[in-house]
Amino acid sequence: MAKGAGLGTELQMLVCIGGIYGSYLAYGVLQEGIYKFADESGKKFEFTLTLLALQCIANMIGAKAGQVLIGSPPAKNLPPSALIKPAASFIGAMFCSNQALQYVSYPVQALGKSCKMVPVLAFQRLWFKKMYTLRDYLMVTLITVGIIIFRYKAKGGENSAFGLVLLFLSLCLDGITGPYQENVKKNHGANGPQIMFYCNMWAFFLLAGAIVASGEYVESVPYLLNPGNSELLVKIGMFAVMSALGQNFIFMTLENFNALILTTVTTTRKCFTVAISVVYYGHKLTSLQYLGISLVVAGLALELYGKYTKSQTSKSDQERKAK
Repeated sequence: MAKGAGLGTELQMLVCIGGIYGSYLAYGVLQEGIYKFADESGKKFEFTLTLLALQCIANMIGAKAGQVLIGSPPAKNLPPSALIKPAASFIGAMFCSNQALQYVSYPVQALGKSCKMVPVLAFQRLWFKKMYTLRDYLMVTLITVGIIIFRYKAKGGENSAFGLVLLFLSLCLDGITGPYQENVKKNHGANGPQIMFYCNMWAFFLLAGAIVASGEYVESVPYLLNPGNSELLVKIGMFAVMSALGQNFIFMTLENFNALILTTVTTTRKCFTVAISVVYYGHKLTSLQYLGISLVVAGLALELYGKYTKSQTSKSDQERKAK
């Protein structure tokens, strides 16, 4: 299918935005529900490797469906092995992010995942001596302080330092995955669904090896097949489907619109994810934590504004060159 074919631009944008919002808001609710689930004996679900393996299977099926829908030709000179490294960093980020839910509340996890710019800025400044603007540093400060305030509870609580370390590792691995995927796209002409398929394929192989090596399957398979846990299986199935749909809508947005639109949608979606989690699961927040959320939202808004002004400047420069 050609770019923009079959749907008007406005309608196509609404479909993409609605798809991302719908898929990932449902994804967040289901993800939190999975890690809150406990069987009749009180044993909670803690089999992250198995969950991610099932998610990768759904993502591979979704990627193939996406290729059929957009009519994408096979990528020339795309060795499947080119995506081993991004698959490893991608699944490492997913593992850390999901595993963190056993140590922090979902709102903390969702807010923490909003801070991708923090490790990126730190690494680029320390290792590559890249210069950043005052606005960038202010944005990072707002987000970091907001997360610290949100995590703080006078009586301790469900959030631990180890959970925050896992979130930080997830952010670092996310920062590695993007450039790897961009390199594959540039050098081999691969499109979104093709990258999605091979990344998830290699991720599944890595997860399968980890499941066998760790012996997780000994407990996870009986747990999932327990008739009393059928509700959990339904949640996992829906979770995997939402993941596949969401990834396809993200790639559809990138293929048909600019990255600024995608950034706007994904940034605002994270804020709604936290709000839905607080309401749906009844998280009780203090005034101080609401202040923390406000600081994170302000930091994200500043990041979004920076991307918008940069996009406008780039557009103006191109127009001047065209003249």
